[in-house]
Amino acid sequence: MYYNMRMSVTLKAPLELLGKIESFYIGQKAESPSEYIAAYYKGEGYNLSVYKKEDGLTLLFQGKNAKKEAAIWLPFDGIEEKEKKETKDVSCKIVYPMIGSDEVGNGSFFGGMAVAAAYVERKDIPFLKSLGVRDSKKAQDALILEAVPKLIGRIDYSYLYLDPRKYNESRLVKGLNLNSMKALMHNAVLLNLQKRHPMTRAYVDQFCSPKAYFSYLRDAPEVVREITFETKGEEKFYAVAAGSFIARYGFLKEMEKMGRKYGVAFPQGASSEVEDFAVGFLKGRPEAADFTCKKDFSTYSRILDRLGL
Repeated sequence: MYYNMRMSVTLKAPLELLGKIESFYIGQKAESPSEYIAAYYKGEGYNLSVYKKEDGLTLLFQGKNAKKEAAIWLPFDGIEEKEKKETKDVSCKIVYPMIGSDEVGNGSFFGGMAVAAAYVERKDIPFLKSLGVRDSKKAQDALILEAVPKLIGRIDYSYLYLDPRKYNESRLVKGLNLNSMKALMHNAVLLNLQKRHPMTRAYVDQFCSPKAYFSYLRDAPEVVREITFETKGEEKFYAVAAGSFIARYGFLKEMEKMGRKYGVAFPQGASSEVEDFAVGFLKGRPEAADFTCKKDFSTYSRILDRLGL
């Protein structure tokens, strides 16, 4: 489903129009929120972002008066209009290029949480298929470790890892819930890629309702607003699948690094076998839990009971 939180209108214009735009909005120029925006203007009920490329300009009007303001420029020759109407629920088409994000690690007692976003063009699909890119949760670790170095050498991506210490601090000290932490991390990696690839549609593997997602980001200084949320998104969109692979790879590498530090091979998941391992590992060094596991899991309470702590 496609959710657009505010009206936006996109116009394609010739480069020659830039001088007229600068003169028209001379009193409304504002500091650009991104290095990729050539000029930025703020007016009553709208803002205007001007993107400049060799083949022309892209004018992005946003806000409640976006359509009205964009209409001023439609009489000019060479301008094409592409309007995205405000809506809460319409079927979306798969549009390339795309940016997709997914998270990994939140179901594992040991280790932190990784989120990655990937930028995929249509021409990348045969390459992704050849690597076996799909939902990383259904892929063997060996495939992930072999495929992702090739993947990140070909496509653009953004990756973020929240280690166990920061995870525990966010959950137990700051009192953030898990979905709010996911939303903040997804937004961060999506922003990184959208700044390099402006106006590329974002796809997110849905982990909460869109309304809740944006409420978690209400205090964020910048938010990617136009997002397609889909459950099992990694099965529907190659960009989400690629993000899932990259996030999984990062998580595995962090687990290896943590294992080298403590001289053990940490298991994944939250099974009874993992709990038994954790009891043995934390016996005599309970302080290591801060840096190796997720202390908000019920598993941790049972481990403390078994250790008599």
